[in-house]
Amino acid sequence: MKRSFAVIVALLLFVVGMASTPGPDTEFENAYVSYNAKYSNRMHRLDSLRMLRTTIDAPVERFAYTHKLARGYIDRNIDSALMFYDLGISEALSAGNDHDASLLKLERLSVMPLAGAETPAIYEFEQMDIPQTDSVLTKYYFLAAANLFRRIKKHYPRNLDGNFFREKIVENLDSLLAYLPYNSLDAIYYRGISHYYHGQLNVAAATLSDIIPELEHDPPRYLEANRIVAEYYKSVPNNRGRAKNYYRQALLNGLNHGYIPPDILAEYGKILSDNGQKSLGSKYIKKALEMDVQSNFPFKQVGNTHYVSFEQERECKWLIIAVVALSILLTATLALYIVKYRQKRNADIAAEKAAAVYMAKIAREQQAGSILISLLANSMEQEAEMNVYVERKLTAGQSKDLFEKIKSGRYLQEQRSKFFGLFDEAFLSVYPDFVSKLNSFLLPDKRFEEDNIEILTPELRIAALIKLGQLDSEKISKMLGLSINTIYTYRNRLRSRAQDRTQIELKIKEI
Repeated sequence: MKRSFAVIVALLLFVVGMASTPGPDTEFENAYVSYNAKYSNRMHRLDSLRMLRTTIDAPVERFAYTHKLARGYIDRNIDSALMFYDLGISEALSAGNDHDASLLKLERLSVMPLAGAETPAIYEFEQMDIPQTDSVLTKYYFLAAANLFRRIKKHYPRNLDGNFFREKIVENLDSLLAYLPYNSLDAIYYRGISHYYHGQLNVAAATLSDIIPELEHDPPRYLEANRIVAEYYKSVPNNRGRAKNYYRQALLNGLNHGYIPPDILAEYGKILSDNGQKSLGSKYIKKALEMDVQSNFPFKQVGNTHYVSFEQERECKWLIIAVVALSILLTATLALYIVKYRQKRNADIAAEKAAAVYMAKIAREQQAGSILISLLANSMEQEAEMNVYVERKLTAGQSKDLFEKIKSGRYLQEQRSKFFGLFDEAFLSVYPDFVSKLNSFLLPDKRFEEDNIEILTPELRIAALIKLGQLDSEKISKMLGLSINTIYTYRNRLRSRAQDRTQIELKIKEI
């Protein structure tokens, strides 16, 4: 009894501690909430521009609209962007405008999807014949090449390929700077980017921080400049607050323009989470991961460290749910025990037998509670070990090893296997005849095997959760790590086994 009350008190203290974290950033939250509307407006303007383009006959003006459409679709519908780039190149060639056709071809190559396309894109760049007398075309050649290698380099951060692409970026940026006025905004910006890829992060941050206000109406470059400055301050002790501010102003600008990169949103969420705003930080990391999955680019932009952070946050939420469920179970058990104990004193022999049966059930429930506590302790231990492992790998610069462990799913699979083993053991100890009773509701040729059951199949686990009162397929899918469609399939399959498919889940709950 004392242990039950101790668990409840500990839970209350934990919840109070969670509630003491800092509040949300109202201005940022308002911009975040309105992002979808602004993004929709941006897409609507592109659709209107596309319709308007079909009404224009003048080649020069029509080409300009095609170019705007190609650029407008880059960050969210790369297939549409490439289609309009190809259309623009064709229109320029048809009009005898080889210069603009070459410019558009360079720009198209610099935004091509990268899955298996690095070599063809690089080859096309090398094969392009750029007249040395055309300084504008030469300038755009070096800019497009630098942009292409920057996009490729992002996915090879710490290996020989990454060093090769970094050298190509520096080579093309330095060539580009020769065609730009020294003190122009473009020259200062690309000089800062060049410093960054030269490994001079402090010089890059100093260069770019001076021109950030002037880039406010150019969201992509504004975001990139803020990201580099924020990366510098993250590397300086006791300056994470300044890094957070640069990420924040970059995202506010992007949100207000209907443009937001998942990697920067994830970095901002990670800093918030590290600063104690776990729920808010996790929300932004989750949104970044969702945006990354929904994007048209085969290589994802959000780093695996953010995935680990989000998974840890999600596991923490499950631990809270499990602790709450355990406290409710122990409290209910204690209350029922007291009631039955008082009844037992005045009961006859039949009542005493019923009480004995009930006490056996209580013992099974307490055993399940003990296993659940072991599960919670094991999960917390695994989380601590994973945090140490992640920190050690990142400190050692072994992010690739860490990425492979996360990508392979071994860590999550190990944790799920342990959870399922403990869950199956606890459930079958409380309801040892669950499968045989379930079979009594099923068609004779579609019953489950009953002999020596120690591990439940996914279909039986779903039936077990239904028995425990969980009917929400979405929640079941999260608990079992299966897709919502898979859960629907298993539930339909269970109904198809039943003698009365309309009442089977009600009967399972009554077992």
